[in-house]
Amino acid sequence: MKRILALLLLLTAGPVLAQQAPAIPNETNEPASPAESAEQKPTQQPEESVFEKLAADPNNRRHRRAAGDGWFSIPNTNTDLRFGGFVQLNVIHDFEDTGYPFGDFIPAQIPVPTDDTPNTEFDVRTSRFTFESRSLTEEAGSISTMISMDFAGDPTEGSIQPRLRQAYVTWVGPWSNISFTAGQAWTTYLDLGVWPELFDLEGPNAMTGTRQGLVRGSYAFGKDQNLIFDVALEQPETAVANGNGLKDLPDLVTRLNWQKDWGHLQAAALGRQLVAESTAGTGRDSAFGWGLSFSGNWLVPGTKRKDASSDDLGARQDNIRFQIQGGSGTGRYVFDPGAAPTPQDAVYDDATATLTPLDEFGAFVAYHHWWSDRWRSEFVYGWVKMDNLTIQPSTALESTTYAVANLLYRPFRRMDLGLEYYWGERTNKDGQSGHANRLLIGVNFGF
Repeated sequence: MKRILALLLLLTAGPVLAQQAPAIPNETNEPASPAESAEQKPTQQPEESVFEKLAADPNNRRHRRAAGDGWFSIPNTNTDLRFGGFVQLNVIHDFEDTGYPFGDFIPAQIPVPTDDTPNTEFDVRTSRFTFESRSLTEEAGSISTMISMDFAGDPTEGSIQPRLRQAYVTWVGPWSNISFTAGQAWTTYLDLGVWPELFDLEGPNAMTGTRQGLVRGSYAFGKDQNLIFDVALEQPETAVANGNGLKDLPDLVTRLNWQKDWGHLQAAALGRQLVAESTAGTGRDSAFGWGLSFSGNWLVPGTKRKDASSDDLGARQDNIRFQIQGGSGTGRYVFDPGAAPTPQDAVYDDATATLTPLDEFGAFVAYHHWWSDRWRSEFVYGWVKMDNLTIQPSTALESTTYAVANLLYRPFRRMDLGLEYYWGERTNKDGQSGHANRLLIGVNFGF
């Protein structure tokens, strides 16, 4: 009987002890035995490469302390897996009609003139699920994959539909300074390092960004390999008004990112062929589109907090993030014009069978401030300007303004609470404008 009780005690205590074991390698001074290493420790994976850090969606990784957090190994393989994501509830009150009552605040969709009808929405569509894998080989280097999904596939009231956000594979060769990415991912024209910390996952109106199919090559160079050059071929699409957009040659994007202790700077260039035909199919024309972007962030000296605890909130240092961008025929690459009801790449003129790109310019700046170890705020202001054509109607989008201020609190690791206030304005070609105010209370728990 004593032997049976001892065996039962051992069996019940085993899982508990396993749950209490640290998720990181042995931290004591005594080395683990080979048997312990094989049974308890996951496959020894490399540190997250600089390529993966630059391509990582900050909203996917906001709850993770480091690249090694959450991985578990597949037995008898060199592959590790990681499941993650977050559940997010946005309680939204719009004081006027914003044109889109859910989690994205899009000034380009504000009605003109303003509709003063208020609305309250409890929105969970931005909740997200992610799946990652990473395989380490001696011959081929590191091969990783990412799949990300949310539930914002259908903007219809009362409908929640899963949506694929990203699905891509990244290969970092054994030479370590070259990588290749293929799949659906954030465009190379985007700087993910300047994304403000907001519950609104749309981001500032002037920020560049779209998710699409691409093939990208990256090369790291410099003394500390802190200069990353990217070149990518990406999904072509012409968002044209008064015509049907066609797809011919892929878009070409190049990017140079410079990482330093004080922050980073990035420059990007975009070249694309715009092709469209009349709605009746009786005429066709093409034009060249181009864009330039400059962005970065700067860690404000003397603002690093001394009372930081050991969770994943980072360096707790105030920082300024910015982006300036402009071009011709690049509207769909910019958040607000890309989400406008009317396409903003170009306009097709049936009378002359010509396609004319729309010139666009925009900029935003964000200041991230730490009030204490757990409390922080983000202040963002953005502006977008379209150069309208004579043939466009008086209701054509001319400019938008975006402003937000928030107060964020993290009571414990993986949980964020936030209060955000938004103000936006849309101005049309004829000078008429509409504005909207939004109050958002957000709850986010990552897993």
